[in-house]
Amino acid sequence: MNKTYRILQNLSILLKADVPLLEALKALEKDCSDKSLCKMLIKAHSTISEGSSLSKVLAEYPKRFPKTVIVLCQSGEIHNTLAERLVDMIYVFNHLELLQKKKTEPIAKDFFNIFANLISSNVPIIRALEVLEDDYKNYDFKEIIKTIKKQIQKGIPLHKTLEQFPDTFSVTQITLIQAAEINGNWIEILQYIQRLVEL
Repeated sequence: MNKTYRILQNLSILLKADVPLLEALKALEKDCSDKSLCKMLIKAHSTISEGSSLSKVLAEYPKRFPKTVIVLCQSGEIHNTLAERLVDMIYVFNHLELLQKKKTEPIAKDFFNIFANLISSNVPIIRALEVLEDDYKNYDFKEIIKTIKKQIQKGIPLHKTLEQFPDTFSVTQITLIQAAEINGNWIEILQYIQRLVEL
């Protein structure tokens, strides 16, 4: 786990213990041994004490924090669930790293894991796809996400769009997405997709 993950992990723990954000940042700053992270924490403390938000501070460090993480942070700030979203951010970091290395079907499971985190954080589907498209380094999958987003914007159901990529998305995954579209139980269905095992 790299130092950025550790900062998010410890910040989440402090916030879950009802330590105020500014006090938590100050504590992390004092414990920090990495000079660049210390500078970031000092800036975060100063900027947030002047009325800014954590998500705006993180957005100033795009090499450290992908857009998916920023959007999860914004959702946590809006819905007063920042501690929970920080846990999601760590999870997303790990899956984004895995996704950069994969080419075909296993990438779909990691995609759905991150997508589920965004959707369960009240991020609209199109916005979730936008940030995932931006954060992916795998060119082929980035193009798939771009196509999916365009098709959904045209009103084509997600399951119909996924059917265009049989080498990436399994029939079982597509069937579950269709069930979510019919029943409206997106979060539950996305959790089911996360639990699928490869045959």
